[in-house]
Formats: sequence, structure tokens, C-alpha cells
Amino acid sequence: MSNKSICIFCGARSGIRAEWGSFAKDLGAKLGKDGWELIFGGGRWGLMGELAESVQKNGGAVTGIITENLLKVEPLLHNLDEVIVTQTLSERKARMISMANIVLVLPGGLGTLDEFFEVLTLNQLGIVKKSVVIVNIFNYFDNLLKFLDKAVLEGFMLEDHRSSLITCASLEQVLKELNAIRFPEKSS
Repeated sequence: MSNKSICIFCGARSGIRAEWGSFAKDLGAKLGKDGWELIFGGGRWGLMGELAESVQKNGGAVTGIITENLLKVEPLLHNLDEVIVTQTLSERKARMISMANIVLVLPGGLGTLDEFFEVLTLNQLGIVKKSVVIVNIFNYFDNLLKFLDKAVLEGFMLEDHRSSLITCASLEQVLKELNAIRFPEKSS
């Protein structure tokens, strides 16, 4: 695992706005040029595929993690540096999360939300300790963030767990957060 490894959860669909894809490509280009290793769901479709392909084109390493069942219905992105095939979605999520130093969440559907809540729950339980950044471009996650605030207000979630979630609304904010991360020194 690279010191600069990032797991990105996002849609296997592109959404209705062309801006979603543009954002994913711009982010992928910056990650590739800055030497990040991308850990993602392996597929070629949607924001997921656009982002990963952009990381590849800009010199970044890309690892795809996909289930056997998904391989039957979703084409794998070409020329991945590593492909890991799992039996279950739970195993897939666990591998993606464990291989990365930070988790970034872009717009997506049910799978993205499942992955997002999985890593938040693992953090809450102390099973992992990952920085989680939710990218709220075009206010996509506004209602989700309000729900999390409501869960705190109603006593179902601790404020510490809510405040540990980093929210960014632009590419510049995401890059600032990534640049602020301090990685442990490699031993010689």
C-alpha cells in the first residue's frame, strides 16, 4: 500500500449533470499528478470509471476491487495496476477501506451510501481510523448532512462522530484537505 492511498466511493452512473463527470476527471487528474494511489470499485462505468481513468492517464496507480457477481454485469476498467476479486460486497468494502489512508465520497446512489455509512460505522466503533471526506459538490449531499445533524440533535449520534466527517464543496477544498494529511515516515 502506498503512503498516499485513497479510497473513493462514487456512482457507477454519471448522473444527469455533465459537471459531475468534469469534476471526477479534474479530481482524477490532480490525484494522478500528485502521486496518489486510487483504490476504487473497479468498474468502467459512471463517475467511478471517469475518475479512475483520469488518475491512470495522469500517472497514478489504480487498484480495482470488484465482486465476482459484479464482474458478470459491469465491465472492468482496462489497464488496472491491480485487480482484486472478492466473493461478497462486504469483503469488497472491507478491502477497499483497509487499503486506503483516506476515504473520499463523491455523488452516487445506494451503493455509495452503503459504503459511506460502512466506513462511518467502522470509525465510530473504533475498528478503523480513517479520515472521511464527503464531497458536497452542487449541494448533492445537503439533505444527508442535515439528517446527520438531526441524528445528533435527537441523541442518536455523538457530536464527535458527526464533526469528524470532513465536508468539502469544491475541488480546491478537497485538495487542501488531502495536502493537510501527514503520513507516517517510512522506516529505513
